[in-house]
Amino acid sequence: MRHRDFRLLWAGDTVSVLGIHLIGIAIPIIAINDLGASTFQMGLLNATEMIGFLLFSLLAGAWIDRWIKRPVIVFGDLIRSVLLLGIPMLWWLDMLAMWHIYAISFVVGIVTVFFEVANQSFLPFVVDGDKISDANGKFSATNQVAGVAGPAAGGALVGVIGGPLTLIVTSICMAASSLFVSQMKTVEVKQEAKPDRSLKREIGEGLQFVFKHPLLVRITTCTGISNFANGFGMQPSPSLS
Repeated sequence: MRHRDFRLLWAGDTVSVLGIHLIGIAIPIIAINDLGASTFQMGLLNATEMIGFLLFSLLAGAWIDRWIKRPVIVFGDLIRSVLLLGIPMLWWLDMLAMWHIYAISFVVGIVTVFFEVANQSFLPFVVDGDKISDANGKFSATNQVAGVAGPAAGGALVGVIGGPLTLIVTSICMAASSLFVSQMKTVEVKQEAKPDRSLKREIGEGLQFVFKHPLLVRITTCTGISNFANGFGMQPSPSLS
């Protein structure tokens, strides 16, 4: 708690996760109430939000290993903040259509993939190794609180100010998260790619490590089945966890 950069990263993550949960409430309500989306269209919307994880997660992991991670976090939140403002702006101009929501949700999902991978990978550069478990515990606790408070706050906000204006609040959350992380002073050492290391080879080695590990393969399988089943019954928020 006395670690300034950890407090900034923790605050940024908390605000960002809260914003993600607000998105999970506001966008579906806009699609149904303002655009009269059908059941099929809602399923398609769910798919556009999540397909970025299917398409880009492995690439993002290999790329971000080679990048400085803090700018990815900062610009990831800024890009999502700007993109989300597009929905209330189009609504205000009476131009909003389902394809706009599909497109914005798809791009926000892709940006979220890179943001999540960078955010999870950055923590070991911020705190010492013996503090990582404690730091992860704090992240997990606030994520759980946001998971409860976010949908409740989102529902209340939508009821009071409507879905489009709730997305403006979400955009502010993302911008605040970007501001917090941009104030950090942690110096991260960039991992230079070796000449004989291709992205394909790194991705393959990562998959082999996961599927040959007796615990990781079970965790991955369990998470995959759980997320697949949850997709039938609820609107999931984008997350790698």
